[in-house]
Amino acid sequence: KAEPNNPDGWQMLGRSYAALGRYSDAVAAYRKASELLPQSADILADLSTAAGRREAIERIEYEIAHILLVGDGAHKEIHVIGRFKLQVVAF
Repeated sequence: KAEPNNPDGWQMLGRSYAALGRYSDAVAAYRKASELLPQSADILADLSTAAGRREAIERIEYEIAHILLVGDGAHKEIHVIGRFKLQVVAF
């Protein structure tokens, strides 16, 4: 906030958000950094990674909701949900 036109600051903020798993916020910070320094391959790579992780989490959340909707609460559904959560953590 002290230096809103500093692309390094926005990139660092994006990395902090990404480390916390706040990928939507990370994407917004990386986009701001990219606007300020559009030639930076490093910023674009960070942006791409955060966007991919955000999309993966959204897909997994959708799948979990679907499993809960159609499942009967059996152990198989619970196992699948646990596997999806592990994929998010490992990603």
